[in-house]
Amino acid sequence: MTNIRNTRIITLVLIYLFFFSFTGLSQSKSNEKAKLNAFIKENISSVLNKIPQNKEQQFGFNNREEFDIATIGDALQLIHYGDTLNNENYIWRIPILVNGEYRALLTIYQDSNGYKIADFGAAVLAKDIQQKINQNPNRTIYGILRIHSISGDFLIVKDDNTDIYIPLTSAIYYISSKGIEVKSYYNLADIKKLIKP
Repeated sequence: MTNIRNTRIITLVLIYLFFFSFTGLSQSKSNEKAKLNAFIKENISSVLNKIPQNKEQQFGFNNREEFDIATIGDALQLIHYGDTLNNENYIWRIPILVNGEYRALLTIYQDSNGYKIADFGAAVLAKDIQQKINQNPNRTIYGILRIHSISGDFLIVKDDNTDIYIPLTSAIYYISSKGIEVKSYYNLADIKKLIKP
């Protein structure tokens, strides 16, 4: 009887610890996202105003008046794939929107001193990402997988608790150039086959 009671207590403690750690992790991610968004909101105006006069269209904007109504979309973590899958780089691509339309991407990285702005632009990639997001409205898209060896990008999508990879235009060009039929999405095993020498 004592053993059964002890087993129940241990089980309850383990459930509590699991739930507590999961909740803490979710709160940590939520806090991180809030800090990132606060940094972007604080700096986006100065970034946009650094665009040279008459160069707005090169950065995805029709005119400077659109800067006043620009908003930010959900951050997409940029994950690099070389010999290993590296998701420890803490780099994000942030869509900049005007009236719900993706116009450009802000690249932000994090180091020991906090967040830094690394780049701004990529209007063509921003439109490409929006098109794929619109085609997958019921999926959670949370990152971009960049494969340097093929100069290709894939959107990282959570699908039934499994990651799948939707090819963006750069990856589609590479796959097509190899005479391989392009799939609507790939798993990690497929990705490894694509980049196998």
